[in-house]
Amino acid sequence: MFVFGQFYSRMMAKRLINKQFISADVETQVVNKLRDACGCDYTGKLMRMQRDINSSQGMMDKFFEKFPLKQFRAKCDVFINILTSGVWPIPTFDIPMKLPVILQPVIDNFNTFYHSEYSGRRLTWIFQLGSVDVRLSFVKRPVMATMNAQQLAICLAFSDTDTVSLSEMKEVTGMADEYLETNVDCLVSAGILRRQESASILSLNMEYAPKKPRIKILAPVTKEQPQQEKEETEKSTGDMRLVFLQATVCRVMKAHLNMNHATLVKAVKEQTQTRFIPNEVMIKKTIDVLLEKEYIRRSLTAQDVYEYIV
Repeated sequence: MFVFGQFYSRMMAKRLINKQFISADVETQVVNKLRDACGCDYTGKLMRMQRDINSSQGMMDKFFEKFPLKQFRAKCDVFINILTSGVWPIPTFDIPMKLPVILQPVIDNFNTFYHSEYSGRRLTWIFQLGSVDVRLSFVKRPVMATMNAQQLAICLAFSDTDTVSLSEMKEVTGMADEYLETNVDCLVSAGILRRQESASILSLNMEYAPKKPRIKILAPVTKEQPQQEKEETEKSTGDMRLVFLQATVCRVMKAHLNMNHATLVKAVKEQTQTRFIPNEVMIKKTIDVLLEKEYIRRSLTAQDVYEYIV
């Protein structure tokens, strides 16, 4: 259940952030079923994620009351998700880039608003998780394209010109080579941009004619990313299991005050079997950690017996 919970929370986070869920009620029903089956501790972060999404709407309403941004909102709309640090299984770093000038007033005003509402809190922007809807006006038939902030910055570099070199693009966007190349490749694959004979020169594809009026530009994914996410999830799962085992051993010892090793191992397995079945090596390592932390101690009068330290 620990492994499932970690992978489910990652998938749920992507659905909530990208607004790709069928309905909020369906998400709530699934979380409630998980809570009934596994307990409140198991679904605590999932429920907090849902509350963050719901409260973000109220936060945006208050923000626009103080900062109407009529001139900006006449051209486009904006929505900002305010996510609680430590709850969401998302990267806590942002890809270095120069934010498009058109977005800067919104960011500055929201920073002012948020710190006036919550003094002492730190606000960290993670732009690579966001998305924008861009109207492509250079094509014969207007097309709405959904892309990330990095791809938007690349497209805006063509506002006053039809061709841009990669070196100029790097200076305009402020992105590192690896991020610039992968996002450019996504736009080239989608057909919006094309490379000239010299691969370092990019131009708008004036012949671009998608069949649908709305398209989505895929986010860049490196070959290592799926494996890296899997490794991070497995590591996080292992850490959670160790903490859960420590809590279980302490709970058992507190109830009995003293137990021999074999009885303690059996009792721990019985209490953890609904989540996962630990092997004796894991339990032994957990006991050693609690001995070092002085939650329990070895008995001075009986062999292979542990005592709970009150």
